[in-house]
Amino acid sequence: MASFNAHPVLDIIRYPHFNYSDNLYPFQFKEYYHKMPVILHTGQKITVTVWRYMSGYTGDRNKLFWKFRWRAKKYYDARGRYLEYDWLTSNSKRVQLCFYGQGMPEEISMIARMAVECGHVKPHDLKDWVGKTFGMDCVGFANAYYCALGTFQDAQYYIPKYKQIGGVAMSSADIRYDNAVLWARPKAGSDKWEVRPNPGNKAHIGVIDCWAEYGRSFWMTHQGSSKDFITTEVFDILDYPKSNKENEVHWRIQRRTGGKRYDVIITRELQSWAQAA
Repeated sequence: MASFNAHPVLDIIRYPHFNYSDNLYPFQFKEYYHKMPVILHTGQKITVTVWRYMSGYTGDRNKLFWKFRWRAKKYYDARGRYLEYDWLTSNSKRVQLCFYGQGMPEEISMIARMAVECGHVKPHDLKDWVGKTFGMDCVGFANAYYCALGTFQDAQYYIPKYKQIGGVAMSSADIRYDNAVLWARPKAGSDKWEVRPNPGNKAHIGVIDCWAEYGRSFWMTHQGSSKDFITTEVFDILDYPKSNKENEVHWRIQRRTGGKRYDVIITRELQSWAQAA
């Protein structure tokens, strides 16, 4: 389990509700957002949905965070509840990122639990509050998945970093499971290709679930800006790498349903990564 996500307050809800396995697939992980269990302090379970595309800081999202944090800290401080108070203090940045589209399922679930317990949200309003307050962007989902799998020990939000972590898939023989798909662009005046940096610049990232049709296509799970729910789609491979040089390798893919063609760099399987971003 990722070290930044190891605070003991999360153990209250982690097992069995977020008991990730080593063979967790991306299409399975997305269901933790689409059907997220929130276990209230009364023992009642409410299933909520984190569904909307959400990316980055805005003034409104920041206000939502500070309003919640202020009320929850006041509540737990008055009752001497050390674990909850400490998480809101020592992990304040992680709690804040949940409001910006970068939260782990158990983190968002704990925030929702706290919001009800401290009186910030009524139980009957919780589903609506979660749906309006939280969301995910593409790298938020990818990072959360790799952290849940145990691949990352620290959050990784910079998309080009994934190439550094995993290396580059040179052929279909390098692609099995959990490979990251990174939207790419040619470097001006050369044969080299680079990962599109985020934020902006048409950057995007998805995670491969599995090969299909003997390497001619693959299933990929990702959160796209034009789609609210995290989706799993088939992408056909139109062009394979024509070079064996890592800085020149790229692929061209297209959704099975048609539309735009995308140039991408695909990583090898990602190994355990313990370094901070």
